[in-house]
Amino acid sequence: MEESELALSKSPAREASPSPPEAESLLAALVYDVSQQVQSVLESMLKLTSSIHQTSNRITEEMMKCKETVEEKRKALDEEKDCVQKAAYDALQMLTAQEFS
Repeated sequence: MEESELALSKSPAREASPSPPEAESLLAALVYDVSQQVQSVLESMLKLTSSIHQTSNRITEEMMKCKETVEEKRKALDEEKDCVQKAAYDALQMLTAQEFS
């Protein structure tokens, strides 16, 4: 066991470990770097969210326009159907009147 303890005490990791102020400085630099990366990612996400919102609004507007167009076409078709039905009914009335005359 003594040999392994001796080997551990001479390992490069122990010899190269920074002093507490250096470690604190490295840790602060790491935290700062990570916080900058997080801020950058959050800004990118905000831009994407804004873009998604704008696109969603445009799609919603387009859907409303299409819905209005469909409603207008439906009304026109209903009116045309009523005219055709009235004409057919009138034609049947005329034919029926001719048969009984």
